[in-house]
Amino acid sequence: MDAAIGLQKRCALFNGIAAEVDNELQQQVRAFNHARGAISVNDAPYHQFAVGRLLGIPGEQLLPWVSSMGTNTLEPYEQSWQTIHQRGKVAELMPQFKGARDFVSEAVETLRQTVNA
Repeated sequence: MDAAIGLQKRCALFNGIAAEVDNELQQQVRAFNHARGAISVNDAPYHQFAVGRLLGIPGEQLLPWVSSMGTNTLEPYEQSWQTIHQRGKVAELMPQFKGARDFVSEAVETLRQTVNA
């Protein structure tokens, strides 16, 4: 039971940080697109690309998913990611996000080992 409660607590912490990161990504994507004269309807693929890159997925793997909603070349998405992840709160939150994600993975493994014992 302790392992399950530990997982639940770590998930709650991760969800809080993830929501904060997602909100900041949305704001940064909107600012990036606004600066280049693109309206908000163009934000979704850039936001999804940023989430994928934050999770460590290479741009080449993300392109088929995001290109159906926008441009089909990697360059504009990578350019946006380079701009977004280096400024503001996203850069500050990335280590916390990755740490919280690792804690969740550890708690899952602890629960798995406890159940299998």
